[in-house]
Amino acid sequence: MIFQAVTVVLLILTLYYVLFLVRVQHGLRNLKTQPQSDQHLPFASVVVSARNEERTIEGCVRRILNQQYPANLYEVIIVDDCSSDRTAAILVQIATAEKRVRVLSTGGSSTQNPVGKPAAISAGVNAANGSIILTTDADCFVATTWIATMVRYFQSNVAFAAGPVREQSNHTLLSKLSQLEFQGLITTAAGLIGADRPIICNGANLAYRKTAFLAAQGYGNSGTWCDDETLMHRIRERQLGQIVFVPSVDAYVETTSVSSLASFWRQRLRWSAKGNHYESTSVLLSVIGIYFFFLFLFAEFVGSLFESQLRIWFLVSFALKVAADYSTLAKGAKLFHDRISGFTFLVAEAFHVPYVVVTAGLGQFISLQWKGRTIS
Repeated sequence: MIFQAVTVVLLILTLYYVLFLVRVQHGLRNLKTQPQSDQHLPFASVVVSARNEERTIEGCVRRILNQQYPANLYEVIIVDDCSSDRTAAILVQIATAEKRVRVLSTGGSSTQNPVGKPAAISAGVNAANGSIILTTDADCFVATTWIATMVRYFQSNVAFAAGPVREQSNHTLLSKLSQLEFQGLITTAAGLIGADRPIICNGANLAYRKTAFLAAQGYGNSGTWCDDETLMHRIRERQLGQIVFVPSVDAYVETTSVSSLASFWRQRLRWSAKGNHYESTSVLLSVIGIYFFFLFLFAEFVGSLFESQLRIWFLVSFALKVAADYSTLAKGAKLFHDRISGFTFLVAEAFHVPYVVVTAGLGQFISLQWKGRTIS
């Protein structure tokens, strides 16, 4: 009786999951690839939070400075988030040679001043002179057309824009799997925004009006963890303007792929630790619905090991999932001029269900560490 009940619930959740991805695909078709041009070029501020990024920070800043956008129309603000390596010294050298670069510091400790990426970005935004704020991560590298492309999407009614992020593969299987998942997340983010149902975005490539950030009071009480989706949701919930996605390769930001299974695991746990921070009940319910689909699909698989009659229903649900996943990924790959490896996709699908069940579940309960700091 329990197995039958699980099967019925699974079939309902399978339909929900497929319809969710149908919405994503519909949203991808709604994205504007050619926004209306605006003759007025706004002054923009690029804000980057950096914590212990001595290996990548100089390359990151150099790419930001090498933009196909008038040099007198943007500034770069790097906020050192209590780095313990040479990051601060490198930033001072860059700022001394390049007047467009300003270096700030959160300073002190959590008992003296707010620390963490939300506090660092907020400090940078408060100090910014630009009407448009762009953010990326200190270990990322932006396209030379990044600023020009992102600001072009800011029509008068737009408050927030998310852009595409790509992982650089190091050609290992783990890197390819991580890259594929990253591609899927960006595709889902783009489709949901296109469907006017924004749920996720990536902080490595965002832009928003400074007035919207201030009106939303930034990240709110988000603690030392950083989830840029929080800002997007706060802007949406307060109806401060439209949220758009920039589906252009000219706006791409690249980030390095994970180097080990341990770093992959820690990163994914941080990504999953978001459920308690959603302001919107409908968004939270959507996320819970997707998680329960994975949970019940995993339970059906375990049950099918003992009850042969359950195997057909597990295979039906799993096949529908695989078909919906591939169809969505293929549409995203076409939009962003990427490709999908069939072998990597099949390997990813084989592990996807238990992987999501474990990481999303544990992420809500365990204490997370990031660069020597506990994320709360």
